[in-house]
Amino acid sequence: MTLYDNAITEYRRLGKKTELLEQAIDKLPPGSLEWARRGERFRFYQREDGKKRFLSAKKEKELLEDLAKKKYLQKMLMDTRNEKEAIGKYLRTHKKEDHAGDLLIGNPHLNEILSPLFKPLDEKQREWAEVDYPSTANYPEYLIHPGPCGKMFRSKSEAMIAHVLYRHRLAYRYEWDKEINGVVYHIDFTIRHPETDEFIFWEHCGRMDKDGYAVNIGTKIKEFESAGIFPDRNLILTFESRRFPFEIGMAEDIAQKWFPSR
Repeated sequence: MTLYDNAITEYRRLGKKTELLEQAIDKLPPGSLEWARRGERFRFYQREDGKKRFLSAKKEKELLEDLAKKKYLQKMLMDTRNEKEAIGKYLRTHKKEDHAGDLLIGNPHLNEILSPLFKPLDEKQREWAEVDYPSTANYPEYLIHPGPCGKMFRSKSEAMIAHVLYRHRLAYRYEWDKEINGVVYHIDFTIRHPETDEFIFWEHCGRMDKDGYAVNIGTKIKEFESAGIFPDRNLILTFESRRFPFEIGMAEDIAQKWFPSR
């Protein structure tokens, strides 16, 4: 993930944090908290509409706590806005450069020319990935998105994942038949771990805004568990909808997390 991509992610995170802080502050009592030191003790005051009044720490404990919380949250809000503005200046003065992965996705011929750079290092894993394997997934006519080595995928997001696995020199199979409890599943990606030789599965859930889709995903994950396939153990799950699209930087982060030596 590039510095620019990280900056965009952080800018969005800070924007959301700003909204949450503003909402929390709006729910707190009016006025602001002030204090003055008297020897070893402190006297607290509430300032509102230009007037200041003494707060009793015993009788008005709840109000005192709320105003203290409000002051702290306001300070956090100021810091967050400053950070967001600083990142915003960076984003306004820097243009997004093409990601190396975007270069390969946009030019399949270049992809083919550079293929020797991305083949799995292990000969056994390379043969495993390239040999014919059973894949009986329905609707082959939906394989319309080009990926590495001339392979076609059902969605742009799956093609991006394939490119990331390819660039990380990871051996994988796409929609390889997997029978579980008498049912044949076609898990999107079955990756052969370059160090342990174990299988890591990657299922991309690309229509989370479709009615019934999330329910089916939950049922599928339950079936996977019965076969020893479990999230964050040997199953990678990624999600998207029209409102929250999947991005290549996300796939890069996941690949680096699961296969850090690559």
